[in-house]
Amino acid sequence: MKSPSTFSAATVCLVAFVLLVECPGGAHASTRVGEPCSARGCHSRAMVESFDKALLAEWEPLGFQFLAKVSEALGAEHARAHGFQGSKQAPEDTSPPLKTPAWHVSRLKDRPAVRILEVELPGVAEDSVSLEVTTDKQHQRTLSLSAFRPGHGVEYQQQWRLSSEVQAEKLEASMADGLLRITLPDKPTPPAMRIAVEARAGEDLGAAGAHRGGDTPIAMT
Repeated sequence: MKSPSTFSAATVCLVAFVLLVECPGGAHASTRVGEPCSARGCHSRAMVESFDKALLAEWEPLGFQFLAKVSEALGAEHARAHGFQGSKQAPEDTSPPLKTPAWHVSRLKDRPAVRILEVELPGVAEDSVSLEVTTDKQHQRTLSLSAFRPGHGVEYQQQWRLSSEVQAEKLEASMADGLLRITLPDKPTPPAMRIAVEARAGEDLGAAGAHRGGDTPIAMT
C-alpha cells in the first residue's frame, strides 16, 4: 500500500500532464485569474482536483492513525530507555480462599450449665486450628477461630461473641474426624448469702434510724 505522500506526488505529475495536453500554451494560456479556459481544460482540472481531494479524504485519517501509533511506540521506547514503567496490573492475590465453617451450639442434658460448640472442619488437622479469646474496651469477649486445610488451599475463619455467662478461662477444645468441639462452661451462680442478725441491747438508733415497714433505699457512697 502506498503512502499519502506517494499519491500526492503522483497527483502532481498527473495535473502537470493534463495541463500540458489540454493547454499547450502552458499555464499562462488558461490559468490566469478571471481568464476563461476551454471546456475540456476546465473539465480536466476539475476532475484532477476532485481526484486529489478524494485521495486526501481517504488517506488523511490513516495518516493520523499512523502518527498516533508512531508516537505511542516512541513514548514507550523512551519510557523503557529512562527506566519508567507504565501502568501495572494489580498483583495476583495468592492467599487461600476464606470459608465460613458450619457450626451449631447445644447444651448437655447431664450438664445443663455447659454449652457445646461444634464446628465442622473437614480435612483439617488439630495442629492447623487456632483458637483465641480477646476482650475489648467494653469488656466484651470474642472467640476467634482460624483453621487451614493443607493441600486444598482453604482457610476457615469464624468469630463468636461470648455471653457474659460464659467462663472463658475454662474453655476446652478437642478434635476428631474433622469435628471441633469447644466446651463453654457457664459461670457458677453465686449462692445466696445468709446474714446473721445479732441483738444489741441498750443502743438507741434515734429518730434517724426509726424506720418501720417496707423497703427503704440506702444510698451507697
